[in-house]
Amino acid sequence: MGILFYLFGAMVLGAGVNGQRGLSNLVVLDVDVDYITIGWTVSPGWNVSSYRVRYESWREGSYRDLSPAPGVNDTTAAITGLHANETYTITVTSFGTNGEITSQVSTEEVTDYYIMSVLCDQTHMEISFPLDGLPGVNAAGLHLLDSSCLATVDEYYVTLRTGLQECGTIQENYGNDKFRFRNRALAESELDSNGAQRYQPFTRPFYCEFVRLYVKSLERNVLYTVPDSSLQFEIEHGNNTFTFDMHLYTSADFIHKYETQDYPVQFLPTDDMHVGLAVQTTLTNLELFVQDCFATPTSDKNDGTRLDVIDNGCNKDTTLVTQSDGSDPLVHQFSVQAFTFPNSTENVLYLHCTMVVCMADDTSSRCAQGCVEERRRRDVSDRDRAVRVDKKGGDFQSKVVSISQGPIVLLQASPSEQAEMDNPPIPTAVGVILGAAAVVLIALAILALWYKRERTGTLNTGVGVTGNNGHAHQMEKNWSCHVQTATVEI
Repeated sequence: MGILFYLFGAMVLGAGVNGQRGLSNLVVLDVDVDYITIGWTVSPGWNVSSYRVRYESWREGSYRDLSPAPGVNDTTAAITGLHANETYTITVTSFGTNGEITSQVSTEEVTDYYIMSVLCDQTHMEISFPLDGLPGVNAAGLHLLDSSCLATVDEYYVTLRTGLQECGTIQENYGNDKFRFRNRALAESELDSNGAQRYQPFTRPFYCEFVRLYVKSLERNVLYTVPDSSLQFEIEHGNNTFTFDMHLYTSADFIHKYETQDYPVQFLPTDDMHVGLAVQTTLTNLELFVQDCFATPTSDKNDGTRLDVIDNGCNKDTTLVTQSDGSDPLVHQFSVQAFTFPNSTENVLYLHCTMVVCMADDTSSRCAQGCVEERRRRDVSDRDRAVRVDKKGGDFQSKVVSISQGPIVLLQASPSEQAEMDNPPIPTAVGVILGAAAVVLIALAILALWYKRERTGTLNTGVGVTGNNGHAHQMEKNWSCHVQTATVEI
């Protein structure tokens, strides 16, 4: 008689021959957006004439069997052609010589979440999907709202690209100088010549947001993209969601942040920029490390012109002040004085930061290494798509994420502010003391010249010195020497 029990989260049905349990310990060895690899244990001496691997999606569709089935000596199997971010129930069954079920184990697993990448620049917008994340979709037939705008397909990605006023792109205005451009990736099922309908419908909306700024050097308005301040995706076989955030804050208390509608954020040269980075997750024992933060004059993080604020974990800007106290290991906050690029006429920049999430107790992680000087700079490949996941044996090791914020505009200082920056004000008490000292020195110099006149001739004085609150000073001494109106300016 069969016995039903649970072991390591998997359901096990044993046929019970001489107390042997048959199959056990069904585990997931690897998972991606379109496949799951499993492994199981067979009790010593257990007779297996054949296997069946059956899998079923929670969301839709009937169960299916893996073909070809594993061999009688196999203890692993790879199930391919799955859908991304989908929960599957997988059951491995062993059969005896007469075709009877002798043992059975089951488990559940979620395929990885695929990353849909949207890229925006001043003239175009682009969306890319990994091919592995589009099973059952006619990738070559993928198009935009204008069906004549078809996708390009390479070995790994399917990409749709359009101008901001092409391929059916819809423009929405909100505010005087803010715009959103929307389009949609579409694929339809197709009819064969015999009338059979194949492929599944597919639709994904996407958009880019911009602000319009006047560029002096071009003497016209230019659109600047506003990047998304958050990135959300799943790791650990899709079981845990990570949300990475990068925001500019209104003050060093990091309570209120600038929202999308507030961009471009404008700063004076004397202002500080307050940058907050964070990751949100339900997992514990993790820490956030800021590997790089740098500025470029465009939204392209691969722009050849860049200024480093943090490079490979090392502070490169002398005005940088770390504001976070370390009480939350998943938050990093810092302030840096506003800046722009030398010889820039637009004074527009974007900040890009690369963050790493590590296990807090991993002494060999990138987080534990801290500042590493003199590395060879690695360009961010287009195919990185801003995110790289490092796994080892299916376990979480580290996650590296690049996120951007902008546009940021540095305003020109007013003449009075510029003079104040060039000549910092002297405290009032110091100014009064210096002014009085200057008058005394002038008087001593005049006395010396008067003494010389008594010996050599006449003296005419015309002293023009600024200061002492603009008051005129009259000095009459018995020597009949007069100091004319003098103002001391410090």
